[in-house]
Amino acid sequence: MIGDVNSVRDKFNLHLVYFNKGGDVIDYLNNGQPRTSLKVAAFEYFGHSNRACFMFDYSNVIDSSAKAWLHETDFSKSTGAFLPKAHL
Repeated sequence: MIGDVNSVRDKFNLHLVYFNKGGDVIDYLNNGQPRTSLKVAAFEYFGHSNRACFMFDYSNVIDSSAKAWLHETDFSKSTGAFLPKAHL
């Protein structure tokens, strides 16, 4: 399955970043790209979620839950990656 994901990355020359937990996403937003002129205007997510969390896995270890997520309050840990009125 990862090979399928990587084949799409290679075919369309995409920059794909793997992560293990929500903190990794925030760390990438803070440190992965220079953000002096290029800021994030919207954070779109398609996957499992609830009212407050983006769930990156749908765990078979924890019933009906996730082991990796990004909580809406974690966006406050971002240091200038987003535009002031970004859609989150």
